[in-house]
Amino acid sequence: MNDQLFSQENQRAILDSLSAHIAILDEQGEILFVNAGWRKFAEINELRQPNFGVGINYLQVCETAVAKGTVTVTAILAGIRKVIAGEIDTFYTEYDCHGPSVKQWFEMRVSKFANHQADHLIVSHEDITTRKLAEQSVLDRETQYRTLFEGAADAIFLMEGDRFTDFNSSTLTMFACTRQQMLNATPYQFSPPFQADGRPSPEKAMEYINAAYTGEPQLFEWIHAKADGTLFDAEVRLNRLEIRGKPVILASVRDISARKTFENERALNESRLNSLLELSQKAHILSEYEIVSTALEEAERLTASQIAYLHFVNPAHDSIELVTWSERTKENCETVFDKHYPLDAAGVWADCVRTRQPVIHNDYQALPVKHGYPEGHVHLIRHASVPIFDKEEITMIIGVGNKADDYVHTDIIQMTLIGTQLIRILKRKRAEIALQEANQLLETRLAEIEKLQVQLREQAIRDSLTGLFNRRYLEEFMEKELARAARGGYLVSLVMIDIDHFKTVNDTYGHKAGDEMLIALSDLLQRDTRKGDIVCRYGGEEFMVLMSHTDSKLVYHRAEQWRTRFENLRVPYEGNTLKATLSAGVVTFLGNTDLDAAVKAVDEALYRSKAAGRNTVTVSDHFKP
Repeated sequence: MNDQLFSQENQRAILDSLSAHIAILDEQGEILFVNAGWRKFAEINELRQPNFGVGINYLQVCETAVAKGTVTVTAILAGIRKVIAGEIDTFYTEYDCHGPSVKQWFEMRVSKFANHQADHLIVSHEDITTRKLAEQSVLDRETQYRTLFEGAADAIFLMEGDRFTDFNSSTLTMFACTRQQMLNATPYQFSPPFQADGRPSPEKAMEYINAAYTGEPQLFEWIHAKADGTLFDAEVRLNRLEIRGKPVILASVRDISARKTFENERALNESRLNSLLELSQKAHILSEYEIVSTALEEAERLTASQIAYLHFVNPAHDSIELVTWSERTKENCETVFDKHYPLDAAGVWADCVRTRQPVIHNDYQALPVKHGYPEGHVHLIRHASVPIFDKEEITMIIGVGNKADDYVHTDIIQMTLIGTQLIRILKRKRAEIALQEANQLLETRLAEIEKLQVQLREQAIRDSLTGLFNRRYLEEFMEKELARAARGGYLVSLVMIDIDHFKTVNDTYGHKAGDEMLIALSDLLQRDTRKGDIVCRYGGEEFMVLMSHTDSKLVYHRAEQWRTRFENLRVPYEGNTLKATLSAGVVTFLGNTDLDAAVKAVDEALYRSKAAGRNTVTVSDHFKP
């Protein structure tokens, strides 16, 4: 069920059912809504405001009237401002609105109420012409007064002292009594012993009556009782009159039960909406159990119950899972049973699942088919439970019990709306958790992929035996380095190294021995090169070193160090001592030199070292920087 739809439709229906001309204003005075009575009055009187005044600022209209010197509107505007400022709870006045051919009187009441977004004003205009004419008729024309008196929809009666002396037929209808029961009775005889504020009805009634006899009109709300004891909310007006020189009280009573129902439902709806909004906002930091518990406590509070529980229904509808009881239930219920409970073993409290409808038991103990409950279970007097649907499937049961008076349709609505919103919050919570888990898994997978990509990249550019860069990487790097050298105007050198008689080592000791010699040379070169130099295994036993910002003398000297150190190097292998020499070629050139030409020149220098008897370093003379 849609919360907003429920609230707006019920409010509009209740307001439209009232005879008063009612407008809802925001705190700035703009008219937000007018009821059917307001619209009908506008049509009858040919008021030409667009959309019956909705969107117009009511305060500005009053201020315009004040500017024209309208005294009544001045008082009205001042009263409205006092309500807005919180100086008074309700502003009430009566005013005339006479036309050329008809006399009319209205009463106006302005009060503030708060919803979950902002404070609003209710402005009510009620046609009291009948009552005013009735009051005048009492003084002037008894016969005409009696006609109007009897025709009024409100209960109207006269009191001498605190006793009823005359009353219209609406009084007998409203109080469901006879003339004999009403005559010479007191108003507090048709009231409960105490009013809503806890004060005794006789004491409080006499306070209003005495104030009215002083000449001060009284307007107040009262809880009345019909002759059969049924209570109803009423609005009472008391005015002092002089009839044949004798003071009397003219009283009118209006049944406002519909309005009070509307106000109570609005207050419940606002409370529920605010609580669930807060719960929704905090859902990301609460556990699922905390979310469910909070919603359950709210269901218990809004239905004025003493116990509350929540079950999840499994998809097969053959069992239910107890999620939690309210805290008050836990304090008074000592029974323990399995968390998972077969549905066919559940009592009448689970009929809401079987019937797919809300269930109310206002006399639980009188139910003939109940199974009873286990020892230690809280004693049930009244009970109500509702099935909560997610699309077409029942996913949850919310139940409450032991309300002081009977459960009614409003309680079912509150429980249903709480459960429906709870399902939404839980689904969002679970989706957020699933998304977080998916994101974490994705991050893990991405990290693994990145790690694998690094490994693959390393494998693509590294020699697996020595760990040095391979020929592919060297060629890629040299392309970039030569471009940088060309822009920077600095020298670049290449050293090509080859192990002398490497085939003899392999043939004599085996390929594993040859691998040890390659590893030994690669370790030597990595130790004895600068941080920015690039060392790679160029071929089988060939190595290449790229050195930037160097001249041929420095590079030749460094290559001679490598040659000498390798010549003196001894590599132990399976009880043998391996040794070898190396030959090297060196070329130094500017960055604008062709790469292939440079490689060809250093290769030729290496060949000359081999031809010269090996264990030699030769500098190429192809380039003269």
